[in-house]
Amino acid sequence: MQLRPPWFHPFSVALGLFVGTAVAAALPWLWPDAPANEIEIGLLVTLLGWTAAEQFRDELDRAVCSRLHRSLAVAGVLPFAGVFLAEVFTDYDPTAGIILRLSVFTVVALVATSLGSGRHAEILYQTRSVRANVIGTKSRLYELPLTLVSSAIGVAVLRLILGEFITVEFLSTTLIGTLIGTTIGSLLTGNQEVGLVALDDGLLIRPNKESGGSLVPWRRIRDVRIDGDTLRVTRGLPWPMVYEADLSSAIHPEAAPEAFRSQLRSP
Repeated sequence: MQLRPPWFHPFSVALGLFVGTAVAAALPWLWPDAPANEIEIGLLVTLLGWTAAEQFRDELDRAVCSRLHRSLAVAGVLPFAGVFLAEVFTDYDPTAGIILRLSVFTVVALVATSLGSGRHAEILYQTRSVRANVIGTKSRLYELPLTLVSSAIGVAVLRLILGEFITVEFLSTTLIGTLIGTTIGSLLTGNQEVGLVALDDGLLIRPNKESGGSLVPWRRIRDVRIDGDTLRVTRGLPWPMVYEADLSSAIHPEAAPEAFRSQLRSP
């Protein structure tokens, strides 16, 4: 097999970073007398992991299609869960260094999982029959509350796990800053465009209309309405959202209405 040089494929890079971060986080226990610090060794392992992932692109695509990338999120959350349970039920008191390592590892794991979902969406777009493809916008009425709620959940989890390492004042300031920043960003950038792609498997949401995105099964689409040339799609839990699109923007405008009407549900 000819060795492939590493190329910037986001999921491959994320896998390498996941392995490198895991090694860096566990280095004090695995190799206490390591000749270099955990950051240097972690960067080296990241490069090696990225290069290794590039040698098995097809195998990685099959794993992503089997949803195996979700195990990265589980692997990222388990150490935090273990530390939390040990702190609650035993006398174990984690140090700030341990909390920092686990925090970085968890974030990297969640990012890698998200990129894996994006790669899965891209594979579906390339290999499945596209019934319709239009450009739509997200509803601001939903976008701002969702950002606030997700931030509040993240802040609550951090407070629960980190305890005395993070003060209530700091978390409150972070939450307020997130709300203000999101509001200002929304006003400056306007409506966020997304690609709405109707597949047999579900509705593919492509944030930048070029790559990545997420697949929403049709069972999680609460309502699809067509009023003239305006398409309105209502997405249900756990991430409710309303998308609106001009059907005249479809690649095949004459076929787009019927493609979405076939998924229309009674109000």
